[in-house]
Amino acid sequence: GRQETYWRETDLEAISAWQAGGGLFGLCSGRPPMGLFHLLPDKISPDFYIACSGAAVFDRNRDVICEAVIEKEDVRELLGRYGPSVLFAAFHTDSPDALYRSRNTGRMGVKEVLVTSPEDLGDRKLYSLSLIFDHEREAEEACRQINESCPALEAFQNKNSADVVRKGCSKGRGILLVKQKMGVEVMAAIGDSFNDLPMFEAASHSFTFHGSPEKIRSRVTQVVDSVAEALGWLSDSLCL
Repeated sequence: GRQETYWRETDLEAISAWQAGGGLFGLCSGRPPMGLFHLLPDKISPDFYIACSGAAVFDRNRDVICEAVIEKEDVRELLGRYGPSVLFAAFHTDSPDALYRSRNTGRMGVKEVLVTSPEDLGDRKLYSLSLIFDHEREAEEACRQINESCPALEAFQNKNSADVVRKGCSKGRGILLVKQKMGVEVMAAIGDSFNDLPMFEAASHSFTFHGSPEKIRSRVTQVVDSVAEALGWLSDSLCL
């Protein structure tokens, strides 16, 4: 989904109405659980969370449905290969109150833990690792290299970031797990980046925004201006 934390009031109203009518609404993102749990205003309570590009899936009570962890040796290899060339690396863990980064980014009000080696993660579970580059083409090339040479890992491009998870994890797998766990037959998804493509494939209906790359727009059911428009389209299509 979108990276900004700003939500249009019309979108929030549409989400509330959707849930009041019996529909389920969840969040699916490359963000760690800590960032995803507090992404929406308090008046909206998601029915599920798919964090870290599908490596960690939680129910409405934030209890784990499924999780997959990256091994420290794989982290060591990635840092050795890409550490010198990235702006920074973000380590997405199960921490409820801290961000783990290869350099401090100065985010106000957030505890940051500096990571120079896998040992700095301590006993934290590492769900995903984001390698942040200067340019999108660097992230694209890193994803290609990781997918070709690291059998235990899988990488997805998210603009100028290479988001790395355990092999087999994806937003699409997260969608399928939620459908199975919650007994959902029809699931729709909305997103705007390349790491959303597996989610679109797993969903019954898919949406993106007019400003998304053409390769994304060509892979969805409908291009919309907002979450509210997508929910309206769904209501009409499903005769709700």
